[in-house]
Amino acid sequence: GHTRVTVSFLTSRGAPTPYMLGSVCDGEKLYVDTDAFLTKVPAALAGHTMIRTADADASLTFPHDALAFSVAEPSTIYLLWDRHGTPGGVAGASKSVPRIGVLPAWVKNDFVDTGLNVGTSDGPMGVLVSARPHSG
Repeated sequence: GHTRVTVSFLTSRGAPTPYMLGSVCDGEKLYVDTDAFLTKVPAALAGHTMIRTADADASLTFPHDALAFSVAEPSTIYLLWDRHGTPGGVAGASKSVPRIGVLPAWVKNDFVDTGLNVGTSDGPMGVLVSARPHSG
């Protein structure tokens, strides 16, 4: 298994619902504000610590301000990217194939696509990984 990372600081400033920690595994809730859950987690991610954000964050005016956290040891940060209905994707199309949408600059600058997908009750999500380790 994977060593769980200690998240020592977590804030969801401006988000409609406070964020929570969880574990990446089949059946785990995906968001803090809906009943969506993980259905098919790749072995490479199973058991890792996750930060559950709010599905309603899609309506935030400044989403880059919503999340801040610190980790106690060097860590690789993964990001599940909901590509449904994003510019470059196809709104209302079948959720059976993840679509690459237009990513915000902070994601484009710091993350790369792993080629992995995570199954969720809302459809598949792509997995991005930080281009550099994070600590502190």
